[in-house]
Amino acid sequence: ESTNFYFDHNQAEEELSVSLEIYDIMGRTVRKFEQTLYPDGYRSGPIVWDGKTAGGAILPPGIYPYKIVVKLTDGSIVQKSNKLVIVR
Repeated sequence: ESTNFYFDHNQAEEELSVSLEIYDIMGRTVRKFEQTLYPDGYRSGPIVWDGKTAGGAILPPGIYPYKIVVKLTDGSIVQKSNKLVIVR
């Protein structure tokens, strides 16, 4: 039904601008989330994704690379990438 994205960091009680982009295997963006978070601990989330494109289409089973980018108020940026497997 849905996937929850969490991430760990070392910036408790700091404003975080977070971008999560999910791609298809061809590198096209299928969904993008942007949020400003104010974590009180060292783990943030969830960013909830329903497995659909921005237009509402259900994605087929497959491998979907994703990238999360976290920007701090001082302009520092950290990003990490990984892959998500959808099995239906």
